[in-house]
Amino acid sequence: MTAPNLGWFYYRDFYNAQRKEVIEIDRQKKEYMFSFDYLKDANTKEGEEHKKSILKENTVVLKQRSKQFFDKKLSTYNPESIFKCEVATKGFELTTTYPGLLCGVGYNHGISSEADFKVGFYFDHTTGLPIIPGSSVKGVLRSAFPGYIRKDEEKLSKEEKDEFEKRYDFFRWIIAEVNRKTEANISFFSNREIDTLEAFVFEGQNERGEQISYYKRDRFFDAYPTISLRHEGCFLKNDYITPHINREKPEMSPFTNPNPIQFLKVLPKVKFRFQFQLIEGGGLDEKQKELLFKEILCFIGAGAKTNVGYGQFEEGFEEIMGSVPESVVRINKKEPAPYKGKIRQGEKLEAIVIDSTKKLVKAIVGGNEMEIQMSGVCPENDSVVLTSINSVNSRQIILQVGFLRRL
Repeated sequence: MTAPNLGWFYYRDFYNAQRKEVIEIDRQKKEYMFSFDYLKDANTKEGEEHKKSILKENTVVLKQRSKQFFDKKLSTYNPESIFKCEVATKGFELTTTYPGLLCGVGYNHGISSEADFKVGFYFDHTTGLPIIPGSSVKGVLRSAFPGYIRKDEEKLSKEEKDEFEKRYDFFRWIIAEVNRKTEANISFFSNREIDTLEAFVFEGQNERGEQISYYKRDRFFDAYPTISLRHEGCFLKNDYITPHINREKPEMSPFTNPNPIQFLKVLPKVKFRFQFQLIEGGGLDEKQKELLFKEILCFIGAGAKTNVGYGQFEEGFEEIMGSVPESVVRINKKEPAPYKGKIRQGEKLEAIVIDSTKKLVKAIVGGNEMEIQMSGVCPENDSVVLTSINSVNSRQIILQVGFLRRL
């Protein structure tokens, strides 16, 4: 493969102190070098000036090098030939939505330079492509389950048991959404049946609590990008968060100058293929599990910062591998469901687009109709969308929501 390994470049070659960069500034070309000398003792005035000079030059170099991420085309890597798993029996493609996808932000990355990426990013070790590890896919899917089987019932308080009951209801709601969109015909499970399904899929245990052979369990493989539908085939871009926190006087934080933090992301409109080896068991057959997993991923998302819109995917049930017949797919939702939850940042609510040009949506909150500004992608008028509450004022009025996906 002739395409460069972006993972190696991100964590190693990005800080190459031996390679010179020829950069044109103000119509003059000049050689610049990256250096770690700024880490040396700078207690003297001369040392401090030398440190500032090195950091300034590092900023120029890193700005130039960071551009190498943004012009790479996904087609150069031919990911299908590398990542397609021959033993996968089921799979589907989902498309990233605005603002994109973050994965691997827990890895250390970044130095004292405003031009550097300040958080980590997950790349496949061999190809250098951004992927979602199979273990992460499995973790996202399990997060939708109640998790009661991992708790000691005798040690749970009444409040904890009530919270678990809400999680069971949430899972039943996901099943209802799958049944609404397709003819999966998944029965509304009792708590015990949901526990049995969770134990089979994630613990490898049958209905009797016996351990199942590894070769007869559900298996989860890496999700990989297949194609970039926009941006001339490019798939990576930088983005910023701008916290403004005054640690000495927290009450002055809203008036503090923001501190831009740069990070790398997968662009919107990049298709990812999720692939599984699914086994009938736990109360569901392979196709029912596939549809259930897809709905969970579309609702919860994957990666970091999903509460502010990153890591969300467009649904597209028609893209399921081994396509579902047209008679199975239902018509899109016509009316948004009334919102009866808490009014706070990160909560999800349904709305209908009333003005796509101005990005205005209408939602029913607490029995009252509200017109709300929506950020991100905005479908055509009369589209029912799932959104995330972005900002709320002191009177518990929703000021802005962010687009997640169309319903």
